[in-house]
Amino acid sequence: MPEFPVIPGYRIKKLLGRGGMANVYLGVQENLSRMVAIKILIPGMFENRRVSKRFLKEARTLSRLVHPNIVTIHAVGQVNNSHYIVMEYLQESLKEKVKKQRKIPPDEAFHLVLQIADALYYAHSNGIIHRDIKPENILFRKDGTPIILDFGIAKAMDSKTKLTKTGMSIGTPQYMSPEQCNAQKLDGRSDIYSLGVVLYEMLTGKLPYTAKDTLGVVMQHLREPVPKLPGDLKKYQLIIDKMMAKNKKNRVRSREGLNQIIKKLLNLESKTRKTKDLKKARQKMIDSKTQVTVLTPSKSDTNKKIKKKKAIKKPGKVDVKSRRKKKSRAKFFIWILLLLLASIFVYQAVRGKPISEIFDALVKFFKGIGDSLF
Repeated sequence: MPEFPVIPGYRIKKLLGRGGMANVYLGVQENLSRMVAIKILIPGMFENRRVSKRFLKEARTLSRLVHPNIVTIHAVGQVNNSHYIVMEYLQESLKEKVKKQRKIPPDEAFHLVLQIADALYYAHSNGIIHRDIKPENILFRKDGTPIILDFGIAKAMDSKTKLTKTGMSIGTPQYMSPEQCNAQKLDGRSDIYSLGVVLYEMLTGKLPYTAKDTLGVVMQHLREPVPKLPGDLKKYQLIIDKMMAKNKKNRVRSREGLNQIIKKLLNLESKTRKTKDLKKARQKMIDSKTQVTVLTPSKSDTNKKIKKKKAIKKPGKVDVKSRRKKKSRAKFFIWILLLLLASIFVYQAVRGKPISEIFDALVKFFKGIGDSLF
């Protein structure tokens, strides 16, 4: 069993991660039986009393920041010459999400950026600069809400302390603003630059600047132009330009400004989509009117047609033949009838009967035929 630090009121279950200045543990707050993340700072980092006091002051300031997209701080304290922060436990990070999905769809990426920017502007209005915005420091609650971690830690560091020896720097080179790379005085616009780098990574799945070493990345932040979005993402270039402007004076200044730019881009995109859809629909209509399809009948279809031709005759020819047959039949019966009448008449005359009786006999004969038929 590994040995974990002992903090009164908390039971540490396992190590979640190691850093150059702190280790993060999964723990249980015993009186509330809830899971928490406990960040315990390495004691050697705070031998300087001035640094220690500044850190604790910053941690207390963080505990007063109440925002739906900022991590909830439960407690700040000191034990065995080490400082700790107890915060809400969050599992998936934006880094893991990007790695899993490779790219975040633009609509989702912009929605996340607006929420994170809202938290940053809120912190800036309270005098807090994050200084280390990156995917690893953005985690998600179970409902998908993005949460920013590690507020103010870098700001609490004394600039004279050689943090690079322990693997830490004030910020992460891949996400640092030009003024941060130059070790200049920072304000909230530095965080917006870093968030712009995060947005670029979400959209493309890649970092805007890469090099063999840290110095190479830093020099690109300082000298290279704002990176261009590739392919279909070019239509969103304006937002990258406004967030990653090399001169901080040219960066977007407020959440409202950021929201307006994103809305403008999305509206333009929706109009472009509608125009394209209309053009496609019109083209389909034109094609359907002008297109002539030649169908080659199969053998079975041909045989069926031949059978139908044999079975079904033209209506005109059928009517003429049937009429002729009916007429010929009628003539035949008339002739038979006339012959029969003549025979009866001759027979009665031979027998010497008068014509009136012959006529009466004929009438009876036809009446008998009518009764039998009808």
